[in-house]
Amino acid sequence: MQNYDSSTTVPEGFRGLGFVSSHQDIVEITFDLPASISEVQSEPRHGKRKARKKTPRGGDSKELVIHLAQDKTALRSRKGDTGSVVWRASIDFARLVLEQLHSQHPEPLFHADRLREAHILELGAGTGLLSIALSAHVKNYTVTDLDTLIPLIKKNIFLNAPGSQISGHNITVSSLDWVALHKAPEHIRQKSFQTCDIDCLLVVDCIYHPSLIEPLVETMDYLSTPGKTVALIVMELRAEDVTRNFLLRLLEQPRWKVYRLPFMDLPYVVWGGYKV
Repeated sequence: MQNYDSSTTVPEGFRGLGFVSSHQDIVEITFDLPASISEVQSEPRHGKRKARKKTPRGGDSKELVIHLAQDKTALRSRKGDTGSVVWRASIDFARLVLEQLHSQHPEPLFHADRLREAHILELGAGTGLLSIALSAHVKNYTVTDLDTLIPLIKKNIFLNAPGSQISGHNITVSSLDWVALHKAPEHIRQKSFQTCDIDCLLVVDCIYHPSLIEPLVETMDYLSTPGKTVALIVMELRAEDVTRNFLLRLLEQPRWKVYRLPFMDLPYVVWGGYKV
């Protein structure tokens, strides 16, 4: 089992693809958090044990441990499969959000009260780490990826919440293929890709190949409700042309406003966006 301490910093000059390990079946991720959040958050839902485990450390902190299964064979054998292993960007983003929530940060990325009433939909969720780490703080969390990754996401939800039923949990797992949505005629799209009431569209480390930019932007536009949905995009800075092309394509979308958010240091960038 590979242990990953979430406080680990990215090496200086790091610009690799950014997965934690391609050789481990199970990755253990540990978040050390301030102990200022209400203890009601650690109680079971519906009599079931939750995905989160919190243990006092040092008298003033809590520990959240998450175990994630990986499909390391798929990374090598399925062309274009990058979601079957754990990525540093998701860990670093989860750490940021959890630390801000637990420490009652004065200017957080997410306000706790609003987040508790929010429906988050995540695109390209991979192993499902963020749904497991953040679902306790939201009303509903919809986690999406390709059909081939849905079994892995469900496995990880059950791995961290023994005995729970996905249908009775606030996590919904759904298949969503951006390329298929992009290619689908309007009447097929409306029938096959149902939109829902989304408060936050979460896109973490999904931008790495030029061919995916157009389908991703169109999917974001399709799922966003004007005046309601806020898109939150976290990107690891790799290829300058891919970063620039994504941002330009999003800015070209009618009625979209995009702004830079002052969260997370290099090698990441965070943008917010919404339709008016």
